[in-house]
Amino acid sequence: MNFNSGAYAVLLATVLVLYYGLREKRRQNLMMLAAGLFFYGSWDHRFLFLLMYSSSVDYIGGLGIVHRRPSRYNGVIFVAGMLAGTFLLCAPIDWSAAWTALLPARAFAGGWTEPVPWRGFFEPAGAWRICGAAFAALGVLSLTTVIGYQLPDDKQPKYFLCVSMVVNMILLGFFKYFDFFTASAASGLAALGIHVQPWLLGVAVPAGISFYTFQAMSYTIDVYRGQLEPTDYYPDYLLFVSFFPHLVAGPIQQATWLLPQLQRARTFDWIRFQSGVFLIGWGLFKKIFIADNLERFVKTTYAVGAHPTGPEVLFATYAFALQIYSDFSAYSDIARGTSRLLGIEITVNFNIPYVATNPGEFWRRWHISLSSWLRDYLYIPLGGNRGTRGLLYRNLLLTMILGGMWHGARMNFLLWGCYQGALLCGYQLLQPYIDRVTPKGVTLPRVAHFASWALFFHLVCYGWLLFRAESGVQIAGMTAALFTGWRHVADHAGLLAHVAWFGWPLILMQYFQVKTKNLLVALTWSWPVRAAVYVTLFYLMVVFGAVDGVQFIYFQF
Repeated sequence: MNFNSGAYAVLLATVLVLYYGLREKRRQNLMMLAAGLFFYGSWDHRFLFLLMYSSSVDYIGGLGIVHRRPSRYNGVIFVAGMLAGTFLLCAPIDWSAAWTALLPARAFAGGWTEPVPWRGFFEPAGAWRICGAAFAALGVLSLTTVIGYQLPDDKQPKYFLCVSMVVNMILLGFFKYFDFFTASAASGLAALGIHVQPWLLGVAVPAGISFYTFQAMSYTIDVYRGQLEPTDYYPDYLLFVSFFPHLVAGPIQQATWLLPQLQRARTFDWIRFQSGVFLIGWGLFKKIFIADNLERFVKTTYAVGAHPTGPEVLFATYAFALQIYSDFSAYSDIARGTSRLLGIEITVNFNIPYVATNPGEFWRRWHISLSSWLRDYLYIPLGGNRGTRGLLYRNLLLTMILGGMWHGARMNFLLWGCYQGALLCGYQLLQPYIDRVTPKGVTLPRVAHFASWALFFHLVCYGWLLFRAESGVQIAGMTAALFTGWRHVADHAGLLAHVAWFGWPLILMQYFQVKTKNLLVALTWSWPVRAAVYVTLFYLMVVFGAVDGVQFIYFQF
């Protein structure tokens, strides 16, 4: 269910009506939990089990760290919910036929979907292996929990933290990286003359697994550090993980930020509601008008077998820089806007990153939720900037390599992470010389500032080439192509005009955001100005927008 689909509009409208009709916090939370589970299950209901299982491990882990157990009431809710959820989600139940049987025949008259004939509650040729594996996983959770509570009190916190980390990393690694490392190992053995047939999963990566895994891990780590009190009420914790606005593509919410908001009462706020509507509208515009239109040009240039010239590679990379920013920030804006409609604030994920003039500033502005997570839970525990220069460079490289591999099991993501780490290390190496030229408090001349911005922007764009390319061979070919075809650059002016046409509204809006240092600057304009802007954006989106429901880029991560 995409944010840019009619199904999501129906879901959001239904949630808002129920949310403000229920009023009481616990009822609102249960309704939002149901919406989140339905939202995630709309991709594949079997993957919903992974979400619930990961949440269960961390829920028990948080309580175990502080030597607590669920109360009898919450324990019954937890056990009954997990047993029922495991069976309903993993057993070979023919849900399509059951859905058809529940609805009257006239419900299908509009042709919105085809009715499925009733062939019994279970699929005739359905396999029970997945269900058996799911119940085995529940058995492992039960066993590790019993063992943990039998340990001495001084050993329980570290034990439950380790269980949480290991289980989450196994789930993430198995589904996201198993095929990659297995195929890589087989290729390495083949190079040595040992030929084996690798066993691959061949399944789609569960939507958003990287996002909700990191978010769940932040909970147990913060409880272990004493920065957060664990929740005893399982539905509240499950809602923290499955809160539908940010579930599939972030922003990654740390438990210390989001969970307390879910546990306190919310009231309607017109100013917040108004800003939420604006964020949703602006996000849809960036997705439909900018990102999805540029995607067609980028896809053609980066297609396997294409042989673009230097200008085509450069202009397509400009286009991808705008596409990935518009696409991902659009999702983040819609997520923030939806949350604001519900009286909940989630963190800003992008703060005009392309105005950065150095890699440190860029990562304080780009994908802020991921960079903050990596800083707080990896870079600082590794030692951060404490110690020798060598240790600093090691910590930066390891952090950015993990950040690259977080995106997926592909060599180009590993190279992109290494490249970003190298930029950060290079900047740290040059920092003393830069400080001599431009001491603190001294403003660079405009020409020098523009030159540093232009240089770093192109370094970022080359990073996007690494990120977008399909293989190492394509990276090498497109890098070499950057130095060819420039005698006929005028022949490709239309490509640059194409990028500029779809990028100018974003550039203009960000000009005002930079000038005012206000990401919601549009809400400060007078009503006539706002009305003109809204009408213009709506016109561009309706007339020129790509309305074919292209999936958000970060859904694959």
